[in-house]
Amino acid sequence: MPSALPAPSHSRACQRLAILVLVCALVCALTLVPMLVLRAPATAAAPLSALSQTPSVLLVDASLGDLDLFRFHWLGADATTLASDAHLTLETALAPSLWQGEASTSTSASSAATSAATQPATFLLGSSAAEPITAEDIVWALDKIAKSGACPKTVIVSVGVTGLQTRRYVADLATTRQSDRADVVGLVFLGTPHGGYRVQERYPRLKLWNRLTTAAGFDRGDVVPNSALLTEIDARPIPAIIKTLNVRGVVGDIGFGSTDGALEPGDMEIPENICAQQTEVQARATISQAIDLSAQWETATKWGGQKTDAVDAKLVERLTAIDSYASSAEVKSAVREFYRQWFNAPAPITALASVLTLDTSGSMLQKLDKRDTKLAAAKTAATDFLKAVAAHKAEPLTFPEQVEVLGFNTRIESVATDANKTSISAVSDIHAAGNTDMEKGLNAALKILDSVPLCADKHILLLSDGVPTRGKTGKALLAGPVQKAADAGISIDTLAFAGAGQADVKFLKKIAQATGGNFYQSGDTKSLSDNFITIYQSFTPEQIVLTAAPQARSIAPDHSMQFLMLAGIALGFMLILTIVLSGRKTRGAGEVG
Repeated sequence: MPSALPAPSHSRACQRLAILVLVCALVCALTLVPMLVLRAPATAAAPLSALSQTPSVLLVDASLGDLDLFRFHWLGADATTLASDAHLTLETALAPSLWQGEASTSTSASSAATSAATQPATFLLGSSAAEPITAEDIVWALDKIAKSGACPKTVIVSVGVTGLQTRRYVADLATTRQSDRADVVGLVFLGTPHGGYRVQERYPRLKLWNRLTTAAGFDRGDVVPNSALLTEIDARPIPAIIKTLNVRGVVGDIGFGSTDGALEPGDMEIPENICAQQTEVQARATISQAIDLSAQWETATKWGGQKTDAVDAKLVERLTAIDSYASSAEVKSAVREFYRQWFNAPAPITALASVLTLDTSGSMLQKLDKRDTKLAAAKTAATDFLKAVAAHKAEPLTFPEQVEVLGFNTRIESVATDANKTSISAVSDIHAAGNTDMEKGLNAALKILDSVPLCADKHILLLSDGVPTRGKTGKALLAGPVQKAADAGISIDTLAFAGAGQADVKFLKKIAQATGGNFYQSGDTKSLSDNFITIYQSFTPEQIVLTAAPQARSIAPDHSMQFLMLAGIALGFMLILTIVLSGRKTRGAGEVG
């Protein structure tokens, strides 16, 4: 009988290849897993905060009789009332018609659905014809928007003289201060007379001026050049972080330059020192379709005198046939383009507040490395953080920023309340003693953040070298101040020192995950400072001026991890070498046979 055939050589080769792949996978696991454990921050588990959504849009009607047109052209047929109070109504729609022009170009159902999902929450604030809309009414609408679950950071679109009420709110001239809320990211003005109606000085008997100004809660004398009202508003610059769009209606020259039926060319200009980020566009639109402009101007044209007769009566008659700001396709296109240019992403930061909450229990006096104690490392990291904040606040066109430093053991020590030289110097005076009451530290930080602007991005940095030994611990702490922070949209980034027994790492990770924060470990002073700066960078989307090296997101690992990584690499190479040598011997035996 013939002898049995040997196994095909390619089968042995496949076996060796499979073993080689498994060994490589083992090497990668042994090498990379420890690195990921140390370097990767905890994944945020908290839901997306309303502050992180795209900004809402609030259209403020001018009470000139165009409310129905705004409802139809900006909200659409499915407009519903969100809230009402006395003469005010706040309406919204699931698919606002303002944004439908963008979706109509899509041919696929999935693209249309995606477009609808990215449409900003859009609202319309209106009033009965007899009642004006004031700055306080705008605040009422903003409150309702925030309570609806939509993004409270808002782009306000104001029509006519109502834009001056919006500016009063932004300038902190209303009863409620915008700086205490930080809820405006953009302003759009449609035919707003920022410089006053200059034309009414030449046509003082025109009935139009009373109609335009009283509808916004002002007297006609308030809206003339250099009036007390305009002087007061212009004395308060629009916050630098707010983007502004001026839309000027242009329908022709009726004797004093291109106009929307009321404005002179320079009437709507905002002085450059008032608005840092301003864009102006022109659109074919009149101030109102509900007002018979030919009738309004008729009185003026009948008054004797060459200056009055210079008004083009025929063009005035044609004004009523032109779309108003409420229905003009050019106006809506300009608003959409402005929004998509600046706000087609998570809402920009309007204010930032952070609290560094540092463990100052007695164990912080232990050595961290050969040079520093844990407390000394914490002081250095906190100082670098404050210097980075100070450098960022000095940059132009930035947002208001608040920072405080707290020390906690069984008592609370307010260390610093700003990022100035005095506060930075105070950090060096922190002392450590006593036990660890993490609940007290977190509650103190939350109390501070209760007083910052409503729409500020709020963050807590919690540094601890151990586990809570006083106050609430474990599940009780998570259900207490940690849950309160999560409910308020406050992230908690947690930091611990590397090494066995240095901190309850698993618990600190849970705190970070519950609030959308990250967890970090540090093995020396430099890596702790690096992590503090990395956390500060994560608060803001733009590049921040740094005072410490920001590159390392986590720490240089401790020696036990280094040994484990090297051992894994060595073991992998030994296994690979064994397989290769074994394969050579097998091939040699086959050739001899």
